[in-house]
Amino acid sequence: MVANIPSKLIAVLVEEGRWTAAQGLASVQQSHASSRAHALAALAPYLPETLLPQALDVARKLQSESERTHALAALAPYLSETLLPQALDVVRKLQSESERTHALAALAPYLPETLLPQAFDAVHALQSESGRARVLTALVPHLQSSLLPQRLSDSRNFIWTQTHRACAPGVPSHLPESLLPQTLKAACSTQSASPPPIGAQTALVSRLPQPFIPQVLATARAFQREGNYAMREGNCAIALAVLAPYLPEVVPEALAAACSRMFAYDRVVALAALAPYLPEVIPEALDVARHIREAGYRASILIALAPYLPETLLPKALDDARSIQSRSYRAMALTALVPHLPKSLLPQVLDDARSVQSGAYRARVLAALAPHLPESLLPQALDTAPSLWEASARALALNALAPHLPESLLPQALDAAHSFQSEADCARSKFNRARSEFNRAQALRVLAPYLPESLLPQALEAARSIQSEFNRASVLIALACSLPEVIPEALEAARSIQSEFNRASSLAALVPHLPEVIPEALDAFRSIQSRFHRTSVLLALVPHLPESLLSQALDAVCSV
Repeated sequence: MVANIPSKLIAVLVEEGRWTAAQGLASVQQSHASSRAHALAALAPYLPETLLPQALDVARKLQSESERTHALAALAPYLSETLLPQALDVVRKLQSESERTHALAALAPYLPETLLPQAFDAVHALQSESGRARVLTALVPHLQSSLLPQRLSDSRNFIWTQTHRACAPGVPSHLPESLLPQTLKAACSTQSASPPPIGAQTALVSRLPQPFIPQVLATARAFQREGNYAMREGNCAIALAVLAPYLPEVVPEALAAACSRMFAYDRVVALAALAPYLPEVIPEALDVARHIREAGYRASILIALAPYLPETLLPKALDDARSIQSRSYRAMALTALVPHLPKSLLPQVLDDARSVQSGAYRARVLAALAPHLPESLLPQALDTAPSLWEASARALALNALAPHLPESLLPQALDAAHSFQSEADCARSKFNRARSEFNRAQALRVLAPYLPESLLPQALEAARSIQSEFNRASVLIALACSLPEVIPEALEAARSIQSEFNRASSLAALVPHLPEVIPEALDAFRSIQSRFHRTSVLLALVPHLPESLLSQALDAVCSV
C-alpha cells in the first residue's frame, strides 16, 4: 500500500473500483496527520458498515479538535445506532465549544430517541445562545410533540430569537400548537432596523389554529406603539402582510401599512409577502415600487414580483425596470423579468441591451435573453456581440448565445470569434494580447460542439493560428470529438506548455481521447514538479490506467 496519497485521490480510487474500501481506509490511516481528516471525510460515502467502527476509531484519534469535528460530521450520516453513542461521547469530550456545537449539530439529525436526553444535556452545557439555538434547530424536528414543551421550556427565548433571525427555518413546522402564538410574537418583533424573516412568520401563521388568528392580529397592530416610527410601521406592515392571506379583510390595512413611511427595505419585504397570495394588490405594489428612490430596493421589488405578474402588467413592469438608472440593478431586474415576458416584449429588452455602452451590462442581459429569444431575434442578438468593446464581455455574450444559434448563424458566430485575433495583433502589451487570445480560445471552445462539418476546417485554422500553446491545445481538444485526427497535434501543444498547471489541465482533458498514448501522457505527468498538479492529472487518468501503470503513477504522486 502506497502511503501519503492525496485525499481526493483515495476517494476516486475507491469510487472507480480500482481499490477496495478497506484499501482506501488503510491508506487514510497511513496518510499525513494534517490531511487524514479530509481523506476520511472524502472516503466516508464509500465505506461499508463493517468498516465504520474502524473509521470512527480513526476519527476519535485525530489530534486536532477541528479535524476530529470535520471527520465526525462526514461520518455521521452513515453511522449505525450502535456507533452513534460512541460518536456522541467523542463530541461531548471536545474542549472547544465552537467545535462541540458544530459536531452536535451535525450528529443531531441521526440520533435515536434514546440518545436525545444526552444530546439535550450537551446542548444546555453550551454557553453561547446562538450555539444552543443552532443545535436545537437540528434536534427539534426529531422530537415527539409531547416532549417539545418540556425540552424547550427554558430554551424558548433563544429559539425564538433564532427564528427571528431566520436561522431556524425548520423549527415552526415542528412546534406544537401550544407554543405557536408565543413563537410568532417573538418572530415578528425586532429591536433593530433589520426586518423579521417572512419565511419563518409565514410558516408559523400557516399552522396557527383559527382561534389564535385574532390574537396575532392584535399583536401585529400593537407594533405601531413600539419603537421609533419607521421601525414600528415596518414591523406592523410585515406582520399584517403575513396575515393577509388568512384574513382577507386586513388586505387594505396591510397594503396601507406597506405604503406608509418606513424603512425602504421593510416596504420591499411587506410587498413581496403580499404578492404571491394576493394578486389583486400587485398593481398597487408596482405603483409603490415606482416611488421608491433607491435603485436596489426598486429592483428587489420587481425581482420579488416577477413570478406573479399577470401578462397585462408585464409591459409596465418592464418600463419600470428599464427606468432604473443603475446599470447593475437594471440588469438584475431585467434578468428576473425575462423568463416571464411574452415574445412580443423581448425586442424591447434587446433594444435596451444594445443602447447601453457598458459591455458588461449588455453581455449580462444578452446572457439572460439567450434561452428565451425566438429565432427571428437571434441575428440581432448576435450582431450585438461583436460590437461590444470589452473583449471579455463579447466572449460572455457569444458563450451564452452559442447553444441557441441555428446552423445558419454559426458562420457569423465563428466570424465573431475571429474578431479577437485582430485585437491580439493590435494589442500593445503582452497582457492584452494574452487576454485577447484567451477570449478567442474561449469563444471557439464553446462553439466547437455546435459547428457543422462545413465549418470545422475554418475553426481548425483559427485554432492553429493561436500563439499560446495552452489556448491552442484547449481549442484542439474541444474540436477532437468532431475531428479526431487533431488529437496528436493537441497532445504536442499540451506537452509544450511551459506552465505546470496549464500543462496538467490540458493533459487531463486529453485523457478520454488518448487511450493509446497513455504512456506518453504518463511521461508528461512525471515531468510535472508540483504534487498538486500531478494529482489533478492522475484524477483524470485513474479510470484509464492498467493496474501496473496505476501503481507507478501513485508512486510518482507520493514521491513529490
